[in-house]
Amino acid sequence: MVNINYSDPIEILVDLDYDKLARLDLTVADVARTLRLAYDGEEVTRVRYGDEEVKFRVLLDSSARASTTALATRHLSAQLTTAD
Repeated sequence: MVNINYSDPIEILVDLDYDKLARLDLTVADVARTLRLAYDGEEVTRVRYGDEEVKFRVLLDSSARASTTALATRHLSAQLTTAD
């Protein structure tokens, strides 16, 4: 179980290589979304146990979130979409 302390917000400054992002077909929004998912997570499902609803959230491991080296070595990939 992961407990997130929202009373002490984290600020991350990222120096982006815009040319490299373009070559990799990535956008600033892709980077922002990945960082938000890594640190804030995403609710992936809800399960009801009797009267209680349990939410499941996926996020980056706490040790990786605590390390700027781990953050710097994450790889992003462009989402592939198909035209209808």
